[in-house]
Amino acid sequence: MKSLAEHTRVRIIALYGPPEAHMALTDSSTLPAVGDVGTIVHILSADGKSAGDPEVAGTRFLVESLASDGSRSWFAEFSSGELEAVNA
Repeated sequence: MKSLAEHTRVRIIALYGPPEAHMALTDSSTLPAVGDVGTIVHILSADGKSAGDPEVAGTRFLVESLASDGSRSWFAEFSSGELEAVNA
């Protein structure tokens, strides 16, 4: 399985909590849902204060999903257990 890294395309496979709790920006047009696909744009440590290591528990992944017209659908934060890498 492909590892999670910045610029990796990912699919949401689970949501631990309500979709609203994942939102990193509130100006998104939709909420994330299981099955949605996006791209990891940043990886944060569990405390959110520094760059994260994808192999360390608690690391957070900021993912952006774009609509077909290029506008942002959502920008949200996930744990590794909520995501799987997909082929581009």
